[in-house]
Amino acid sequence: MIKVRTCRLPVRAEYSAPGTSPWLRWSVGYSLLVIGCSILSSAGCRREGDTEALLTEVAHREDLAVIVRASGEIRAADSNRIYPKLKSTGTIEFIVAEGERVTNGQVVARFSTEGIEKQIRALEVQALDGQNRLDTALTALEVGKMDSVKSLKMAEQGVVSTKMKLQKYREGDAPLEERKARLEVETTARELTMKENRVRDIIGLLEEGFVTKDQVEEERIALEKAKVAHETAKVEQTLNEQYTLPLRETEAVNAVEAAETDLEKTRKNDAVQLRQKEQNVESARRTLAQTQEELEESREELTYCVVCAPTEGIVTYADPDRPWRRAEVQVGANISRGQVLMTIPDMSGMMAAVNVSEADVHRVRIGQTATVRSEALAGVVMHGSVTKVAEVANSGGWMGSDVKEFQVEISLDDGSDLKPGFSGRAEIEVTRVPQALTIPLQAVFREETDLVVYRWVKGATVRTVVRVGETTDTRAEILEGVSEGESVVLMAPES
Repeated sequence: MIKVRTCRLPVRAEYSAPGTSPWLRWSVGYSLLVIGCSILSSAGCRREGDTEALLTEVAHREDLAVIVRASGEIRAADSNRIYPKLKSTGTIEFIVAEGERVTNGQVVARFSTEGIEKQIRALEVQALDGQNRLDTALTALEVGKMDSVKSLKMAEQGVVSTKMKLQKYREGDAPLEERKARLEVETTARELTMKENRVRDIIGLLEEGFVTKDQVEEERIALEKAKVAHETAKVEQTLNEQYTLPLRETEAVNAVEAAETDLEKTRKNDAVQLRQKEQNVESARRTLAQTQEELEESREELTYCVVCAPTEGIVTYADPDRPWRRAEVQVGANISRGQVLMTIPDMSGMMAAVNVSEADVHRVRIGQTATVRSEALAGVVMHGSVTKVAEVANSGGWMGSDVKEFQVEISLDDGSDLKPGFSGRAEIEVTRVPQALTIPLQAVFREETDLVVYRWVKGATVRTVVRVGETTDTRAEILEGVSEGESVVLMAPES
């Protein structure tokens, strides 16, 4: 006859390594069960003749809380990361010790100013040169404007003068010369007629003996001269009408056109020269403005060489998410722009940053409740909720590079006694099944593809295939196969 000992096991185990699956945890539990049974055998489960004591438990209903355990560290929920505002690399001359508590506005670091001061002096010289170039360009522009006005007036005066000369020629000189030529022809014609009459008269007087032959010859010579003068006057009139007057008018017209061309050239040349001088002014002004801007930035950068704490807190070098870079922050080290110099956590709000294995992270959701314990505060249980679940796994993990872990952040309701860097162990309640029918996890066995339990019915074990729902480290929810109040054995009969 087999004697049966029934006992009630705890609802959940005290600890499970993060990242283990339920069935791995079952195997560990089963091993612990075997060891426990050995101890129980020596204590009270002993063989009596042909009888052997069996350890069983009754299936019952209870609220089943599924817990995911993880470990990590305590951090400030909001940290002030201090980045150097220098345009390039800066050399640390002074920095407060890591872990020191600082007040708001306290000087926490200083960078070397030698390079920036040298740059400021060079930029001040450039600014003076730039101002001189701007003044020279402005003066050249003003002089160019005055020269342009002067040359333009002269060119306009040339156009007006040539037009007046053309008008004077057309309305005065040309008609006057035409009248002179006509009058000369008419005058010489009258003189010729007079000379011809004189010669006829003097020939009659010669016949009468009143004049001599010499006098007659003189009159004939005078007549020839009158003919020549008349012919010359007519030729000059013709030349004047056909050549001289048109030529002089053409010259006057060309002079007007040349003056107008000179005026247009003067306008364009002056415009080009003024535009070039204006560009020189604009270029000098922009160069000066850029130099002044760089000078102002350098002077402002000089103020960035003194770093003050933006809030009260404890100094941590570099970025807490990259602890391997803490060694880079020290006196004499070069800090690049964008690199975190130090972090001052806001102690008014704390959180736990824990690492959850890839086997369990899919069950963790934002808003789930959690409890956190720290070895630094023995016996203190802190409550909180999940606020962030990483989408990308951490690099490596405590179990090796083959096990991926995801960082989960838990906001704590009260972290007044905590300090950044404390270790933390979290229990996240991922789900709760109210009034679930449960049995010990070690009572469920995998046989080939089935999950089975051995029910204790009327003094014998009955192999039963079951359907399991949620599981914890110690309990399993039974959906089919076992009824409430039935007993199941905690070890396979062959054990």
